[in-house]
Amino acid sequence: MKTKIFSLLSSILFIAAIAACDHHTYGPDMQARGQLSFDGLAIDIDDSKVIVESREGVGVDVSHYLVTVIDNLGEQIIQSEYAYLPEVIALAEGDYTVTVESHEVQPAEFDRPYYKGEKKVTIEKNKVTNLGTIDCKFSSICVSMDYSDAIWKLLGDDFMVRVRLNDEAELTYVPDLTSLPKTRAVKGYFKAVDRLNTNHTLIVNPIGTVSGESVNHLRQIFTEVQGGQQHIIKFKIKNPTEMPEQTGTVDFADNISIEHKVETNDINHNLEIEEPDYGNSGRPGQETPDVPGIDDPVPPTDSDVNMTTPDATAGKDKLQFDVPTPTTTTASGLVNITAESGLAHLYLEITSTNDDFAGVAVDMFGTGRYDMAYPTPGTEEGLDDLNLSYGAAILNKKEVPFDITRFIPLLTGFKGTHTFKLTVVSNKSSELSKSLIFVAQ
Repeated sequence: MKTKIFSLLSSILFIAAIAACDHHTYGPDMQARGQLSFDGLAIDIDDSKVIVESREGVGVDVSHYLVTVIDNLGEQIIQSEYAYLPEVIALAEGDYTVTVESHEVQPAEFDRPYYKGEKKVTIEKNKVTNLGTIDCKFSSICVSMDYSDAIWKLLGDDFMVRVRLNDEAELTYVPDLTSLPKTRAVKGYFKAVDRLNTNHTLIVNPIGTVSGESVNHLRQIFTEVQGGQQHIIKFKIKNPTEMPEQTGTVDFADNISIEHKVETNDINHNLEIEEPDYGNSGRPGQETPDVPGIDDPVPPTDSDVNMTTPDATAGKDKLQFDVPTPTTTTASGLVNITAESGLAHLYLEITSTNDDFAGVAVDMFGTGRYDMAYPTPGTEEGLDDLNLSYGAAILNKKEVPFDITRFIPLLTGFKGTHTFKLTVVSNKSSELSKSLIFVAQ
């Protein structure tokens, strides 16, 4: 790296200090202002015919949904998880768009449906504008696999299905040959440009063998695919009662059909339902971050990866995952990672509401996910500066430390919210993602 991270941080901190001494008022602060209230904001999850109100009784947990306010020039004013929204914010007069998203959507991901809703609001001078309810609809493209009983018993151990959207994002579906119901229940989700307005193309490419015969040439393309739809790809045998004998002159794969049906109603995405606790959390202005038991989750029984942080000690707080934490925390920035089959990948993705710090992160790690097990050539010096382990020091290891204790105090000079998302993948393909979120006031 041409510029070491600490030199770059020091320069930006110096600039920030100069800016902090300037008490003049510019731009929107000179304009007439009103207020936008989040206090009465409710989020409805519309899953086709399944609509659940999240603040009364049993509902979908929306505490981590992302709420973003954008002005009419496309500038982001605020972004926060629903549970940590302020009660009100002051805004200049004008028109704004408030967007609610279930999460930061990925090009393709398993078992994570994406919901989105938005509302236009107008801020008037010396008035409080209430948001009311924002409806979030399923807005990605759901794809699942199904197999007829006749073909299911003939699938080879090497059989899998690669699915691409628009020849860009891709997911690979590997059937659980011990359970057809489990295989049918697996759902993949692809990012849609918008909902019900833009047509996409699905490319379905089975790979491997069926009844010992290769099916690698059975590529199918389905068009007019839209966001908000569930697409079920079903594999059948054309004439299961008259199966041709497998000889050198008959291609068994020619008797396989790949059918496709679209479900636009009653899409069941197995939304997680739980009883929210509104006594001290989940509502703007009533946050209690230090709640026991929400950190160090127990991974699924079939997973061999986990992430934990050190317990609280005298003078030291415990760092919580996925909970906004002040940069003045006394907690250690150490994350203890375990992977019983050995670590295959350790992805780091840094996002920030502060443009200066976001630029620092891009300079160090590029955009998107950075794999510390396979660091980009030329970036190792920055990792060494931060005392971060990488490459052979973590690859195939069962216990791996990720320690950004030295980094946390530096964040204080960058006002905003900074998220360090860690994704651990083991050699047995178990995966776990957790985030460290720091807030600089």
